[in-house]
Amino acid sequence: MSFDHDIVDVRARIRKVESAARLGRSPRVEAAPQLPAARTDGPAVDGVVARERLMAELSITYAGRQYQYSHYRYDRLDDAVAYARKQRSAPSASDAGDSLPPARVEESPDELTRRRMAGYWITYEDGLYHLGPYRYERLLDAMRYARQAGVVKKGSLRALVFPSPS
Repeated sequence: MSFDHDIVDVRARIRKVESAARLGRSPRVEAAPQLPAARTDGPAVDGVVARERLMAELSITYAGRQYQYSHYRYDRLDDAVAYARKQRSAPSASDAGDSLPPARVEESPDELTRRRMAGYWITYEDGLYHLGPYRYERLLDAMRYARQAGVVKKGSLRALVFPSPS
């Protein structure tokens, strides 16, 4: 597979994820194929090296599907970098200590909980709770946001509208 084919494949996978996100679904993306050894010079390699250097400098790790800084997880590297820089300029006592959160135990919701979730358009898929375009690790957080945002129970005449994610 040539470099151009790899780019086409990655772009197709990105389109698939973006399409699923627009439809409010959790995308099912197969693992990326192993790429041949990359060149050790040129702008693409320089960008990767700079990104890795920045992540190491700010103690940001990539934890499977999210970037992690301290106890916080982010979908986008830019968000993790912004928060890490903010914390470095004014560190607080709450960010001191172990940089890894405790291991997360995934428990599927039981039937009663699923019925309650359905009343607020909350779904559970791939270990995450979904409310519109938003994902939550804890049901309590999804329910709290649903109430705060004024999401009304199904059967109401009011439409469910979410701001577009940036």
